[in-house]
Order: sequence, then structure tokens, then C-alpha cells
Amino acid sequence: VNLIVFVLPFFNPFSLPLNNYITYRPFVNYHTAEVVNARIAAEGTTLAEFERAFDHSMHGVSKSLLALFIPAHALFFGLLFVNLRRRVLEHLVFATHYITFVLLAFLLIIVVSLPIEIGFELFGVLNAPRWSDGFFSVALTLSFTTWLFLAIRRFYRPHIVQTIGVAVLVGGSFFYLIQVYRMLLFHVVMHNTL
Repeated sequence: VNLIVFVLPFFNPFSLPLNNYITYRPFVNYHTAEVVNARIAAEGTTLAEFERAFDHSMHGVSKSLLALFIPAHALFFGLLFVNLRRRVLEHLVFATHYITFVLLAFLLIIVVSLPIEIGFELFGVLNAPRWSDGFFSVALTLSFTTWLFLAIRRFYRPHIVQTIGVAVLVGGSFFYLIQVYRMLLFHVVMHNTL
């Protein structure tokens, strides 16, 4: 799955172009537009030139930093299941399976949503409606939570209350963690661009 992510040029669900960082929330709430404008002024370049360099750098860096998801989730699972006294390697294996499922779910969403987006373009709708993002986000969150519930029951075998709690916490917080990851990417790419 990691090989697919690295090989497919169009598949990287976690990276965003510069335009998203300087236009949309929650990013603009963290003064990303001001950071970019200050950097453009300091470099003496144009927004278009900086955007090309940023987007090119983002493409490579974001795929490299995907590897951080596994140890971060292993640490998370280790803390949440500290009472079960599992080894670090066991948490790493479980986290690897979970992130593999996440990447496969995103691949499936791309396969499903691509024909829908093409259909909207053919019928003259410039952008896919906002409901599609919300629908796919809810579908992914439910699939992550469900997978986690089943996998935790099978692998860790904790009490049912702990299983539900961890599945809801980790599955439900995934998109919040993605926003944190994207802000980390923004700062790493800003540091390495130009």
C-alpha cells in the first residue's frame, strides 16, 4: 500500500496545494496567509512562483512524512491500552494495519469519487457539491471507527467499553489529526521552499 501511495502521482489525500492554506479554514485561522505573504516579500518573488515551488515541495515532503502516522498511532494505542501490557512492537504492528486500512479506504474513495467528479464536469457543474466532501468524510470516519472496533476486539481483547471508547476516539479524531499533520506539513514545506 505504501508503494502504491508513493508510485501514484495523483494519490496523496493528506497534502494540499498552497491555495488551500491561504484561502480556507481552519488554516487561515493560524495566519497561514500572513506567513506566506511575509515569505514572498522576504524572497522578492511572486505568489505564482512561490506557489509552484511550494506545491512541488509539498508533493514530495507529504509522502515522506506519511511514515510518521504509524509510530504516532502506535504510541497512541500504547497509551490507550497501557493496562493490557503489550509490547511496543505489537502496537506498531496494529498501527501499521490500521494505517494500511486508512490508505486503502482513501484509495477506494478516490476510485468512487472520480467518476462522480467527471460527471459533474460533463454536465457543466464547475465544482462537485459541498455535500460530497461531507458525505465522504462521514463515510470514512464511520469505516475507520468500525474497523477499529472489530480489530481492537480481535487483537487487544479489552473490555467492550474500552473497545468502544478507543474506536470512537481514534476513528472519530482522524480528520482532526489530519489537520494537525497538514499544519506540520505547511511549516516543513515553508521552511524548505525556495
